[in-house]
Amino acid sequence: MFFTMLNLALSLLLLASTAAAATLPMTTRKLRDQQILLDSALEPYRPTESSRGEARYLDADPNTVGVIFMNTKDEGAHVWLPLGVRVFVRESRVLPVRPLTARITSLVGNKSQRASKEALDRIGCRVYPKSSGDFPTEDDFAVHFSTADDLVRLAAKGGIVDGLDGWEVESYECE
Repeated sequence: MFFTMLNLALSLLLLASTAAAATLPMTTRKLRDQQILLDSALEPYRPTESSRGEARYLDADPNTVGVIFMNTKDEGAHVWLPLGVRVFVRESRVLPVRPLTARITSLVGNKSQRASKEALDRIGCRVYPKSSGDFPTEDDFAVHFSTADDLVRLAAKGGIVDGLDGWEVESYECE
C-alpha cells in the first residue's frame, strides 16, 4: 500500500511537471511574440511600394522631375514624375486631370541629388489629353513644355482653353 501511494504520488508529480513543461514553451512563445510586437512597434514605419500608392508621385525619388500644376480653384499640386515613363492619371488622384498651368521646378538625378541647371534645361514634358477617337494621333494634341517655357498655360480660367482645348489629361511624360 505504501508503494501504491508512493507510485501514485510520483505519477501525480510526473503528470504535474509534464503539464507545466508543456505550458512553459507556450508561455515562452507568447512572451517572445509579444517582444517581437514591441520591437516592431519601436521601429520607424517605412511604407512599402504597394502601401505608398498614389503618394509616390509626391516623393522626390532618383530620376524624377518636379512639376507644379495649378487648377481652376487656385490649388496647386507639386508632383514628381519619373523620367522616361509615361504616367497615367488613373494611377493616382494626386495627378491633376484638368490643370490650368504647368511648370517644371527641379530635377533629381540618379544619385538622389538635385541635378544641375544644364541637366534641367534638357528636360521636356508632355501632357497627353484623353483620347476619344477624335484625334488623328496622340502626339498631334499633346502639349510639350520645358524649363525654357517657364510657366505654361494649358487652359484659361474663363473657360477659353489654349493647349488642351477642354480635354481631360490622360497621362504625363517627362524625358
